[in-house]
Amino acid sequence: MDNDAKPPLNVHFRRGPGLLALRALVLAAACMLPAIAPAQVARGIIFKVRPGYGPHTHQASRWISRRVGVEDDSVAVDVARPGPAARLHRRLAQLKGDPRIEYAEPNFLGKFEDVPAPAGAPNDPEAANAWWIDAVAARQAWAVSRGRDVTVALLDTGVDLSHPDLAPNMRSDGFNFGDGNPTPQDQVGHGTNVAGLVAAVCNNGAGACGIADQARLLPVKISQGATLTFDSATLAEAIDYAILHGAQVINLSLTLSDQTQTVASALERALAAGIAVVAAAGNGGGTVSFPANYPGIIGVSSVNQSGQLVSTANRGPQVAVLAPGTHMVSTRLGGGAGTIQDGTSFASPLVAGTVAQLLAVDPSLSRDQIRSNLMGSGTSVTDASGTYVALNSGKSVVSLLPDLIASGQSFASSDALTVAYSLPALGSAVDLYVAVDTPFGPFCLLPSGIWSDASQAGYQPVATSYLGLATAQGTLFGQGGPFPTLSLAGLPSGRYVWLIAAVSRSSGKVVGTIVESPISIVAQ
Repeated sequence: MDNDAKPPLNVHFRRGPGLLALRALVLAAACMLPAIAPAQVARGIIFKVRPGYGPHTHQASRWISRRVGVEDDSVAVDVARPGPAARLHRRLAQLKGDPRIEYAEPNFLGKFEDVPAPAGAPNDPEAANAWWIDAVAARQAWAVSRGRDVTVALLDTGVDLSHPDLAPNMRSDGFNFGDGNPTPQDQVGHGTNVAGLVAAVCNNGAGACGIADQARLLPVKISQGATLTFDSATLAEAIDYAILHGAQVINLSLTLSDQTQTVASALERALAAGIAVVAAAGNGGGTVSFPANYPGIIGVSSVNQSGQLVSTANRGPQVAVLAPGTHMVSTRLGGGAGTIQDGTSFASPLVAGTVAQLLAVDPSLSRDQIRSNLMGSGTSVTDASGTYVALNSGKSVVSLLPDLIASGQSFASSDALTVAYSLPALGSAVDLYVAVDTPFGPFCLLPSGIWSDASQAGYQPVATSYLGLATAQGTLFGQGGPFPTLSLAGLPSGRYVWLIAAVSRSSGKVVGTIVESPISIVAQ
């Protein structure tokens, strides 16, 4: 199908030898998607060899034990070159018919699933006092991303390296530039407070909870001894260290009395490396301090529990986003958790953690895309100095997921249906998949415009190599859209769930998690 082709408005679900006539729910959206090509639906086949047959039963196999370090060599992945669904099913049938094989099943890239409901409240004792969790919609974000394996460098007073809420997420290759040794142990507590807001382990029944509790912390101490003293040269050296050690996010809960070229040059190197640099605006109640006021930096000021800009927080056009910064609770030096000081120092790590969540969903996001996401997803806060955006981590993370939005949830068979779409700005090419779970099984939209029984033929993309340079929203079915409003006449009653997913072309993984749009057709 070329980009200008109009897909058929009447298509069919194909089920077994018969046809179930349907007025289709079609996302061909040819006007905005690239040419469609075949794509991989499963990465080989998983099979288990019966006892008594060795690991060389099938030479074209990658044995899972070799990848995950288990002793049992009986489970493997058939790594024969993937091809069309028909070839996959022929190979599957061949393996199932082999008496040496206990079972065989497709190694699917991923089953279409719904966006989980907001995660439950953490069981960490101090989480109940962390008002910021609800203020930034953290539980909605946690349902999609917890920042898994994204490295956040903390350039600060160090971190309490043995803190039980922090140690599981701590990288071992931090450094102490303040004292010139490889041990970035905090001696005053500021860095430990910051670290907990980024990545304190959640749901371990102890301490506090961080916004990106599966992120990796790279602790870099820049202060001297048990002081809050550091200089520009040390800070610049620490920035370069973070670059060289693979940081994806740098948090700077600090300010300098004035801008220096030494630090500015280090910041330029970080930005050129694609690192998102998040910095506190400062607490003087005046203009934004350096380095938060430097071009390309994500400057963060703070709001109170009423959602208003804190009177002592710095402000101005260099502020990209506001985040909670008063009455905060976090990890504390010595292994505990509790109330910490106020300030933009503790607003900044919430933003840095949110950036980690975004990068865990889509690692290819540019710093400009990240900044736009944060500013486009928040809530407006107006102050005498201007209008700002308060952090909404939930909306920021969920906005990275493609979505289909039905015009309602419950319909009669005599009703009509309109559908809207929302596609995120993507940092890399993806394949787009569309499916519908029906009362009679799952069906996938094929490039031809036919709905195919996914349980028989597997899932195939409706479009490949889609790259949205900006977010896109609009109507798919209904007035003003490329397709007319849909009649539900003839469909049996029950629950129908539309599903759309983006699968990265480079990694083969689902981008984030999958959004569902359920409707119900009620018998009359």
